[in-house]
Amino acid sequence: MPSPTELARAAQEHSQGLRQEFELLKQQVDTKELLGLRDRFVLLESRIAVLEKYETDIHRIGILEHRINELDRAKEDSDKRRWQFVYIFAGAAASLLATVVVQLVLMLVKKP
Repeated sequence: MPSPTELARAAQEHSQGLRQEFELLKQQVDTKELLGLRDRFVLLESRIAVLEKYETDIHRIGILEHRINELDRAKEDSDKRRWQFVYIFAGAAASLLATVVVQLVLMLVKKP
């Protein structure tokens, strides 16, 4: 799939072409050249169809970029939660180890 920059550039080129076609149509209407006018309308319709395709592609890319950003944020949030769990578990394990060591030291001190 083309990048948004390439799509925008192509859309600008087609837009410029449409402006030129519009000017030619305007001139032909002014000179009342009907056969050339019909050909220009056919060409103009095909260019408009291409431009509409670019517009939908650009819209689709915008939606995909938004979804990718949402997925990145969700991944960051899950990473944060995972590390919070690790820290809590490590703290609980350290606390348990400290309690066991203190209890063993107290038992050894009281035994004699």
